[in-house]
Amino acid sequence: SSCSAPAASSHPVTATMTTAYDSAKKALENGLLEVALSKASEAVSSFQGSKDADGVEKAMKTYVATCIAMDKTEDAKAKAKEVLLYFKESDQKAGQACMLILQGELSCAEKDPEAALDLVTVVEGLIAGAGAKSEGLTQQLLNLQVSSHLLKGNASEAMTAAKELRSSAAKTGDKQLEADAWHAIANVYQLQEDDGATAADVLSAAEKALTMYQELGYKKGEATAMNTVARAQLRQEKVSQGLQTATDALKIFRSLKQSRGMVSALETIVQAHSLSENPMAGLSVANKELADLKTAGNQRGQADVLDMIAQTHAMLGQPRSAKAAAEKALNIYQASGDKVGEGSMLLTMSEMDRMLGSMTEATADAEKSLRCFKEAASKWGEEQAMATL
Repeated sequence: SSCSAPAASSHPVTATMTTAYDSAKKALENGLLEVALSKASEAVSSFQGSKDADGVEKAMKTYVATCIAMDKTEDAKAKAKEVLLYFKESDQKAGQACMLILQGELSCAEKDPEAALDLVTVVEGLIAGAGAKSEGLTQQLLNLQVSSHLLKGNASEAMTAAKELRSSAAKTGDKQLEADAWHAIANVYQLQEDDGATAADVLSAAEKALTMYQELGYKKGEATAMNTVARAQLRQEKVSQGLQTATDALKIFRSLKQSRGMVSALETIVQAHSLSENPMAGLSVANKELADLKTAGNQRGQADVLDMIAQTHAMLGQPRSAKAAAEKALNIYQASGDKVGEGSMLLTMSEMDRMLGSMTEATADAEKSLRCFKEAASKWGEEQAMATL
């Protein structure tokens, strides 16, 4: 989804800028998040220096996507505000719309879809004055509306936006966006399963997205759609098929070093093994991935997988094992200064303390958790911690 058609810039782009942006994009694709962050930030500044609006927009998108992957949404929000002012000063409507949409994506990442939806009217007004860029921006805004409504559980609004996105992408010939729209439609059907949508509906939309991603050679999309296909297969009680599909998705995510994707595939694998009454087999797959991530020195990946292992043990009523995994993840989050991760592990530990009957520890962990979320300005986290207290 692009804010701007890559218009020929009136400024000669210096080698450094293009290199910084290309390096950032490549680093993000390869899961090298620290590199992506510094390169994207460098690219934003140099594009600003040369007054290349398109450059600023695309570099900001990479910067925001990297911050979301690293739980650094506060940094990204500050940067988006700063760039928004830069576009306001030069009265560039398209740039302003693009920054507000990115702010909305950050709100969704912070599990605050209300804040994202509050921006829609303002963005629509800016898009009206964005000239040639209005179509691309409308698509990006629709994408944001789909995510926000999915988060809120508003199935019909999400479906309307997803179908609009699909027809707009088909019209402009943007295959990747069209695939994204089909995948969103599959997600809405998942949400509507209580209201008569079936696993077959999910499957057919997800398979359309999968085929399109495969034709485009877009690996991350392919793995994401595969995992959705796998979940639908499990709901159709095709357990061995679902397990195989999820395992294939895991393989792709692993090759891309996408630890969050790996975690979502591992969750499906655990679910598949649980359906065959053997959840521990799923956990042993997760532990094997964890060992490989350790060997590779991928700290963030280890924390993500440990978090998922902790949640699985908790679900299986194994509080001691859950707490042990959560503590390991906690240490990694503390070392990297990830306050949201730290808060959420302390919350899991607090719930496990309660299951084990250690009420004093439970309260202490929940209080620490609340402090972490406050420091990270995570409203969603604060609410979770308050509810525990």
